[in-house]
Amino acid sequence: AAVRAGIRDAAAGLGVPARGEDLIADMDARIERARARGSRTHALYLTPAGVSAGTGTFVHHPEHPEWGLGQVQSAVGNRVTANFQHAGKKLINTDVVSLTVVRAASPAAGGSPPS
Repeated sequence: AAVRAGIRDAAAGLGVPARGEDLIADMDARIERARARGSRTHALYLTPAGVSAGTGTFVHHPEHPEWGLGQVQSAVGNRVTANFQHAGKKLINTDVVSLTVVRAASPAAGGSPPS
């Protein structure tokens, strides 16, 4: 409820309340599709672009490209733990930096790296 209220407040402040309602409807539809598939996702991470991510999602850190490809291990609130090819496990505060989603996790456990 707080996320939806935040979206509504931001959209109203920007003078685009209808866009806020569209974003909320899209978010709700994505969550419902995940539930309908019987997803075992324990946390759902939405990037600022509205892309959902969770355990198994492949990401890049925009400020550390040298870390290589990372795979989300867990996402709890604003804390995402990802294991990067060249930097190992890192705890990312998503209030400070937004990870770039390379590919969302497949329904199969753990997904597979993008080609």
